[in-house]
Amino acid sequence: MSLRLTLSSFVLSAALACGAETATVITADLGPVDRGGSGDTSEQPVDGSADSTGPGLADTAGPDAASEDAGITEDATEAPDLPGDAGTNDVADPPVDVAVPDTAAPPDVTTDVAVDDVPGPIDSGATGLDDVVADVGEPDVQEDTGSDAGPQTPDVSFPPFVASTCTKFVNTNVTGTVNPFISPARNGLFYVSWVEKGGNLKLTWESPIDCLTIEGPFQVNATDGAVYYWGGISVVSDLQGNFYAVWESSESGKDISFAWSETGMTFSDPVELVSTSTNGQDPALFVPSAGTVHAAWRGHHPSLPQYDTFYARANDVFAGGTFSPGLMINDDDQQDDQVAIVGDGKGKLYMAWQRFEGDIYATRSLDNGASWAAPVLVNDVAGQANVGKATFMAITPAGRVVLAWSDDRKQKSGNENDVFADSSADGLTWGVDVQVNDDDARYQEDPSLAVATTGACKGAVYVVWQDFRNKSSYDIYASRSTDGGLTWSANVPIANDLEGDEMNPAIAVNTLCTVGVAWRDSKVNDNFDIGTSYISW
Repeated sequence: MSLRLTLSSFVLSAALACGAETATVITADLGPVDRGGSGDTSEQPVDGSADSTGPGLADTAGPDAASEDAGITEDATEAPDLPGDAGTNDVADPPVDVAVPDTAAPPDVTTDVAVDDVPGPIDSGATGLDDVVADVGEPDVQEDTGSDAGPQTPDVSFPPFVASTCTKFVNTNVTGTVNPFISPARNGLFYVSWVEKGGNLKLTWESPIDCLTIEGPFQVNATDGAVYYWGGISVVSDLQGNFYAVWESSESGKDISFAWSETGMTFSDPVELVSTSTNGQDPALFVPSAGTVHAAWRGHHPSLPQYDTFYARANDVFAGGTFSPGLMINDDDQQDDQVAIVGDGKGKLYMAWQRFEGDIYATRSLDNGASWAAPVLVNDVAGQANVGKATFMAITPAGRVVLAWSDDRKQKSGNENDVFADSSADGLTWGVDVQVNDDDARYQEDPSLAVATTGACKGAVYVVWQDFRNKSSYDIYASRSTDGGLTWSANVPIANDLEGDEMNPAIAVNTLCTVGVAWRDSKVNDNFDIGTSYISW
């Protein structure tokens, strides 16, 4: 299928304001890695970065390109690399620098290299030696990959919050809707997806400027009524405008179905994710480049009664690439719930999930999913955490991983949930949990995260959740972090119409720092419709 949509009739206004693992516990042969959609199978597994002879080729004799070396022991026959190696076997390299604090280390790996129109001061919140030249013009918050003593101070101000001038209903469906999902699309648009009660996954194109639905709704699933109504979904797009969707299927015992589209209007026939699990649920997707798809979900253990977390990868799905067999990430006797997966696009992947008893666990892969580290506990107070959807995890452009969840550690009479967050520079070492909501009301739940990757808001992390602080109905509130999830702004209302409940929000941010939020709304229909709001922040 190669049908493409050109939205030539719609032009957006440009004036819109704005390290080495100690243990790996599971491995699998996921096959050759594709260069980015060409379908070639000549590469070796990704080693974490690009080298001088092509993306992801395994080094055997050096020398490495300076841009690849970051203190990671990716080479099979070399000693650990350091920036600027030029030897052929690196036998004289100093030890890897993962245990050396930045006070004794060379300049940080991810430093700014271009000249800014307004030079910024040296960061006051870090002990590294970055910013010895002027900045590239965007905040360099949390750009260190080492073990800094604290966050960095941004050199420039982030855009202020500007309330929405576009809040609308995407659909009014008397049968009801669940599981809203939103993501940025090409040309500054957003797309919104949801599941209708009849068992269909729908998608529309939205304009945040004209406050209009540009196209749709289109149906993603080929067989009418084949989507499990209360099941999880994940719908994402890549930079080329291709779409990828997974959902819980009601056709084959609630397993996971996958489909793709080059237009967002017509989707491929769905395929069932190949796995050793049955009864797959709560899927999540990460798409680093066109045609390459990483999927995660929870499924039944093949020999035990509980659910565990599974992972699979497909290369070049447009040319018929299929998913690898499902790899069970954690083989234990605990029940796993909602799963999330993100990555840096260079071979590092991060996964997190909730256990039924109320804890969040996380792991990472440094080799593009071939092996995974032993899972670690994230939340400080055991047994109190709960997540709602596949977007409770995000990664900043600097590689910092952020998680958000609903937490009842402060409850007095029951159900006094708060939104908490935590962050990690490496996906395995987590800090102190931070409360995001700035009040003590009841029922703050179902958070969703998004990260800005470009523009004046680059590096900002946004979170939305359903909030009962007004004590008459659920509303949607939001907060922003500009230091990689370590601190959070005062809360702002996104949708607080007291005539109905606004619930189960999802969030996304585009290249123009426009933040889109979608939710279920009962103002018009007790079975819920899908509402959206677009703000500048």
